[in-house]
Amino acid sequence: MNVGIVCHGTVGGSSTVAAELARHLGRAGHAVHVIARPQPARLDPRPPNVHFHAVPTVDLPVPGGSWPTLELASVIARVATEHRLDLVHVHYAVPHALSARIAQDLVGRSPGLPIVTTLHGTDVTTLGIDPAYQAITRLAVAQSTVVTAVSQSLAATATRLLHRSDIRVLPNFIDTEQFRPANRSADPHRPRTDTPPVLVHVSNFRPVKRVADCLHIFAGVIRRMPARMWMIGDGPDRQAAQALARSLGISDFVDFLGNRSGIEDLLPEADLLLLPSADESFGMAALEAMSCAVPVVASRVGGLPEVVVDGVSGRLLPVGDIAGMTAAALGILEDRSVAQRMGRAGRRIAQQCFEASAIVPHYLQVYAAAMDAVKREGNR
Repeated sequence: MNVGIVCHGTVGGSSTVAAELARHLGRAGHAVHVIARPQPARLDPRPPNVHFHAVPTVDLPVPGGSWPTLELASVIARVATEHRLDLVHVHYAVPHALSARIAQDLVGRSPGLPIVTTLHGTDVTTLGIDPAYQAITRLAVAQSTVVTAVSQSLAATATRLLHRSDIRVLPNFIDTEQFRPANRSADPHRPRTDTPPVLVHVSNFRPVKRVADCLHIFAGVIRRMPARMWMIGDGPDRQAAQALARSLGISDFVDFLGNRSGIEDLLPEADLLLLPSADESFGMAALEAMSCAVPVVASRVGGLPEVVVDGVSGRLLPVGDIAGMTAAALGILEDRSVAQRMGRAGRRIAQQCFEASAIVPHYLQVYAAAMDAVKREGNR
């Protein structure tokens, strides 16, 4: 199968899942053409059978100078024609699904080019309610051949906001052999040494991630016990977070590591993941931590309860409950037996419910359904 995958090149759950899907499809022998600006970090090094096509920034001699939706549509159409794509799988409704729909007309073949759209979160919860974008988001979703969502919660919200009722739920997935606990040759759930515990936060540092809450929680932890905080990622709130760490007097214990490749090598060294987001359609960072046997303290919001089982693999508390999250973090960090039990449970959930080898085949079924739907439409 020749598959086009369109995604954002920035750090985030949608980019991560798109790149990992490309990786697994390529390993299975499918030809995968990833279209993005820039190349997703998870595609470095490039997997076998996976090809990358950059979307250029065209400086047009017109007001605004660049129209990303049209630039992307042009690249999708070119790749679809040159490589005889069987379908295009776009991650994020706007602009990707809209660009794919334009490309569909540019290609102009019969039967048409199937479009599979995966909804990841803010394309529904932000653009889907914004008066400036709601109609165009509904149009992009309506004209997709098949639509999937990464959680039951997001599918329900998308059905209500975008007026499409046949959305299929395909959860995000993980390679549990890549994301696994430390010390593979010994007991992966052994007690740590007496070194201070490490708390970690992974995100794109946007306001929805509530990065400041992580620092307030960590400040509460460090008042009770020695610890370190790793802040992994980058984005608009990073500078404000660094200033807050200084004002709280904790900057000597907080490491802002920026965007990092090899996150699977860092997470197993952590003792706890903090994810106090205002909204999460799924919570990929939480799943990655769980697969590494790292407990999670997160917000009870969106799709997170479908990933983190409260009291089993971590703790879920209301958004903004800094005191509650601080107490939950301390309850895990101060009791090794609790930490080990939650770590084992998280690892087990990742293996049983979100293993890539079990979920990726469902995408192939969705692809087959999309191609069949287009063929039936063309035969009418």
